[in-house]
Order: sequence, then C-alpha cells, then structure tokens
Amino acid sequence: MNFFTFFLSLTPLPRPSLPLSELVFVSKFFENCVPAMELQQEDKRLLSQVGWELKQYINLMDKVKTRDTLKCILNISRQGNQYIQVNEPWKKIKGDDTDRQRAGTVAGVSVNVPCLLSVSSSTPHPPSPPPCCRDPGTSSALCPPGITLAWGRRCGR
Repeated sequence: MNFFTFFLSLTPLPRPSLPLSELVFVSKFFENCVPAMELQQEDKRLLSQVGWELKQYINLMDKVKTRDTLKCILNISRQGNQYIQVNEPWKKIKGDDTDRQRAGTVAGVSVNVPCLLSVSSSTPHPPSPPPCCRDPGTSSALCPPGITLAWGRRCGR
C-alpha cells in the first residue's frame, strides 16, 4: 500500500482506480513496458491540465494548505480516469495498427499520471518509494520527481 492509497483510505473520498487499471493494462498488452507514444492534441490537452493542477498543488504546498492540495491530487486522478474512459484503450487494442498505436499512447500517458500522483502525494523524504513506483526487484524509485516514464521502461506492481 503506498502513501496515497493509505492517505485516501483515511478520508471519506472515493478512491481513484487509475493506477491499478493502467498498470494491469500495460502488463497484459505491452509486456510490462511503457509503450511508444505519439501524442495527439487530446493528449497534450490532458498534459496541460495536469501541469496546471501540479502548479496549483505546488503553490498550495508552499502555503501549507494541505486540504486544498488533496483536491488538486484528486483532480489530476479524475482527469486521468476521464481520459482513459473517453479513449477506451481496451477496445482500440483489438483494432488495426493505428488503433493499437493509439491504445499504446493512451496507456503510456496514463501510466505517467499515477507516477506523478505517487510522487506528489508522498512524504518529502520517504524511506522507500511506494510499491507501484518501484523497479521490480529493487527498492529504487521507478519515477523520481521531475522524471516521467519513457517508452520501454518496465513497470512493476
């Protein structure tokens, strides 16, 4: 259980299912590797929205408004969930090469959102990274702050 999951279990808010669903999808269809991504306008729009929420999060953390920072984290998770639901990668993976490429892009973008969430919601100096962000077989971080998961990167649960 990572810090984010533990923290949300203490609050009456709904838990996001984004990390688990995308990691399972990547492990099932892309052999636990982040697929290559060809970003379209919709993908860039999501990344822009997430970037804006992250800036809000940082500003609120500087002001020590922890309750409001939780809203930013949940907004990022909500946007990631909506992105997955609209693009339906589970249907596109069964299509032709163009659809499979699109499913890979959606999966690649989607696994980066929980990576950002786990880093953003962890304590400033955690003793070890949350389980969903560890390299398989090690205790080193899969996605240190400021770094995204590039295509070909292995994902572990």
